[in-house]
Amino acid sequence: MPSEAHDPETGEFIPNVADGSKPVPAATNFGQILAMCEEGRLDYQLSEDLRKLVHQLRAVAITNGGKARGKVTVTLDVAVEGDHAMVVGDYAVKLPKAKRPPSIAFMTDDGRLTPNRPNQHQFFGPRSVSPASNAIVDVTATSAPLKAI
Repeated sequence: MPSEAHDPETGEFIPNVADGSKPVPAATNFGQILAMCEEGRLDYQLSEDLRKLVHQLRAVAITNGGKARGKVTVTLDVAVEGDHAMVVGDYAVKLPKAKRPPSIAFMTDDGRLTPNRPNQHQFFGPRSVSPASNAIVDVTATSAPLKAI
């Protein structure tokens, strides 16, 4: 039969478990409760997603003048049933929004928006914004060497 240990601080007798190891003590802080949820899987996933959030915050901060904000919300639903509690943990990560550049638009007399000044003549037609129009071309592979004149 396993022996009991005595905790002099609390006066509590703590029995060893059947295999002789010490039992897991009761949680005394939020971190321990979080580690208990889903046998540590929730804590692990939360830590991984927090690392990803920080990585994305760093990338967004570069384009936002050194500033970016995100948010992690942890939720514990606790339901008591008789002598035990059912704890269901969850979390949500709010990613930072990348700063989008503004687009200028002019107002027409009838309340519509247009990219052109309504009272000015247009010099150019519509432009393509497809990725193909901005493709990088390797001119060194197709160009002949320059000849001296």
